Amino acid sequence: MSSRQTRRQTRASVPAVEAPGLSFKQRKGRLAWTFNAVSNEGLIAGIYGLRISHEAQLDKWRTWTQDKQSQVLELFRTGRRTSAIANEIDSYDAGDLFYIQQKSESSIPRRIRYGNA
Repeated sequence: MSSRQTRRQTRASVPAVEAPGLSFKQRKGRLAWTFNAVSNEGLIAGIYGLRISHEAQLDKWRTWTQDKQSQVLELFRTGRRTSAIANEIDSYDAGDLFYIQQKSESSIPRRIRYGNA
C-alpha cells in the first residue's frame, strides 16, 4: 500500500474535528461550521417543504412562480440566498423553525417550540 493510499484512508476514517495536530481553535471552527451548516439545512428544509411527502412537495412547488422556483433551487444547490428568499426566511418566527420532537408521558409525540422549552 502506498503512503498516498494510507493518508487517504486516515483522512476518511478520522472525524474532521479529531484530526491529529488540530488546535482547539481549529476544532472549534470546524464544529461551528458544521453546526451552522446543519442549522441552515434545517431552516431550508422546514421552509421549503423538504420534510413532507414528495407529492405534497410537488403540489406546493407548483403554486410558485418560475422565478421563485429558480431562486429556491439555487438556494438548495449553492446555499446562496437572494433578497426575496432572505425576506421570506425573515418572515418566519424562530419557534416555528426550531423545535425538538419529544415524546410525552402518554407516548404521543409533541413539539416543543424554541423559546418555550
